Amino acid sequence: MAEQDISKAVCRLKENPKDLATIELLFRRLNGKAARYAGSILHDRQLAEDAVHEAFIKAVGNIRQLNDNGKFEYWFMKIVHNEAVRIIHANDRFVLVDDLEKFDYALAGGGLGKAGSPEAVAESWEAAEVLAAAIDNLNLIHRQVILLCYFYQYSGEEIAKLLDIPHSTVRSRLLRARLALQDIYARYEGAGSEEGKRSPQGGKANGR
Repeated sequence: MAEQDISKAVCRLKENPKDLATIELLFRRLNGKAARYAGSILHDRQLAEDAVHEAFIKAVGNIRQLNDNGKFEYWFMKIVHNEAVRIIHANDRFVLVDDLEKFDYALAGGGLGKAGSPEAVAESWEAAEVLAAAIDNLNLIHRQVILLCYFYQYSGEEIAKLLDIPHSTVRSRLLRARLALQDIYARYEGAGSEEGKRSPQGGKANGR
């Protein structure tokens, strides 16, 4: 569904907010992306779905407040963000993300579906797990900017508006997030090396 099609759908919805076919069309178009983003904040699949559903209800209910139909997706994602933050404050807790959800949001956009040898596929999955774990270890404000910038391809200006922070703060958080990721990666690689040395299968560690 192209941006132009979204604009037309929003136009129809403004004329008839009870147009169920158009509501379902927009929901199918945006649900996956919104759920991954909410999941990256909440670390819980059900809470993420709740946030998206509540956000979509609010978006439909306030659709006539949107001045630019072409900005619906961005506007909707902002509502999703606010709903996720509201749920965090209401629950005052985080829960662990399961492997499937971790894979989904860490690799939004793909990369593992490419053909290759079994060894290459295994390495890709291992890299995906390390990436997901590294992102998972970032604090919330840094995890948000990393996902919005590199996985969802929002510009710095768009992230600033979405999070209601200055553009300079976005740049600062991105820098700190990237430095934190480098540090986390280094620790994972170090742990992997130590495990290899301790393993009976570690050829170099056994002088083979």
